[in-house]
Amino acid sequence: MASSTESSPLSLRSAMSRVGTSPLSLASGKDEICLDKETYQNMCDDIVSIKSMLLKLNSVLAQVRYSQQFAVYFFLRVVERV
Repeated sequence: MASSTESSPLSLRSAMSRVGTSPLSLASGKDEICLDKETYQNMCDDIVSIKSMLLKLNSVLAQVRYSQQFAVYFFLRVVERV
């Protein structure tokens, strides 16, 4: 996972201004973009982090849905008894 600010895509601009060259380049005569190894690895780390966060969010939302269904079921059972 990308933990430092240097490994996030937001730090690309500051890195480019320090180095003076872009980590991105266009391949000659092709519709391709070439990345340097460090930038590619940072992007992969960011993607893995985002996927992990989405899986955690999905799990939390499933727990909320389950607890809401249980609360409604419990409420209906209490109301039926009255």
